[in-house]
Amino acid sequence: VIKLDVLHRNFRWQLCIASSYYAIQIYCRFILLYYELNDIPNNKRDILLFYVETIRDTIIGYFCAIPGSFAIERYVATHYWMWYEQGSLSTISVLLFVEAENIIPAFVNSYMLYTGICYFA
Repeated sequence: VIKLDVLHRNFRWQLCIASSYYAIQIYCRFILLYYELNDIPNNKRDILLFYVETIRDTIIGYFCAIPGSFAIERYVATHYWMWYEQGSLSTISVLLFVEAENIIPAFVNSYMLYTGICYFA
């Protein structure tokens, strides 16, 4: 995906970042499966279980919001096309903004859910 010349560099990087997040989520699910198959008790003090569940739910939230991220990136690419299509290093700021506005709310939501700050019945 990185070596394609048809897509813009930022869009290729978005696809690669999403793929790496997906791989991380798969590893988290394997750890949770290990816990379930070996009947390890679900302890609130188990820090590994807390991290794995938080990361898994963060990435699920990330993928729920990824269409909006693609839309924002395409909006900037359409309206500021002369600057964006130059492919300068400053266009990476768009990628950083889009990824941050996607992953940070997903992490905050997941963290609040597992720490009990926000409880959904």
